[in-house]
Amino acid sequence: MAGDEGYYLIHLTQECHEGRDMWTASHPALLGCQTVAPDPWTALQELTIVRDEWLERARADGATIPAAERDFQYTLVLSHEHTADHEDEARRALTEVASAAQEVETYQFG
Repeated sequence: MAGDEGYYLIHLTQECHEGRDMWTASHPALLGCQTVAPDPWTALQELTIVRDEWLERARADGATIPAAERDFQYTLVLSHEHTADHEDEARRALTEVASAAQEVETYQFG
């Protein structure tokens, strides 16, 4: 998830309860920038929208925007009830986000 000059760390967390999954995606550097969805793909896609809105509001308010990182980084926290499929799905979603962010970065800044 590219920022103006790099990437913001992504935390992707799975929670399971009674066979139901919920995924939270967030950018910890951007206070309150998070989403909750039933799968990692949706959580990460929605995080892109929320991040862009967060940055737009911060610019409009003249607020300080935290510096982005140069490299794409993430943390993945899986529920104790997770399966290998859950982990594979989450890693594929993160890989896709990293690839898309790289394409955006190359297009915008390359």
